[in-house]
Amino acid sequence: MKKIIQLILNFVIAFILLGCSSEVTVQYESANFTKITYTYDKKTDVITKFKIENRTEVPDEEEAEKVKQFFKELELLDGIKTTASEKYLIVDTSLEIDLKVLKYSDMKKSFVPAIRNLAEYFLDGDKDNATYGKTSRLIIARKFVQRKK
Repeated sequence: MKKIIQLILNFVIAFILLGCSSEVTVQYESANFTKITYTYDKKTDVITKFKIENRTEVPDEEEAEKVKQFFKELELLDGIKTTASEKYLIVDTSLEIDLKVLKYSDMKKSFVPAIRNLAEYFLDGDKDNATYGKTSRLIIARKFVQRKK
């Protein structure tokens, strides 16, 4: 009986925690079909992760391999997940950054130029945190359009 009550309490607590989640996901797309997905905490306006998906045509197999290798190397950094695949000289890439692990402030001063550029081009905020309010204005100014999920 005690285990049943404990199990019920665990379900109730899990339901409350999931119901109280204030994370929101928003997606933007550019004219060249680059997709950016931001996940942020609605209460604090802090972006917790973002993902960039892109499709690029490359001139040859050698260039495709360079792109795939670059993304593989980026994944060695904490807080970054990547994918890169090629078919018929079209390279599909995906880069997801967990901003709870790799802070916005750390991205801005990263020794990897690509990470600094991502922070500058796709994020805006204060000190350690990228904020959705500032970032959404920045990304719209860069001609991205919000998509409904």
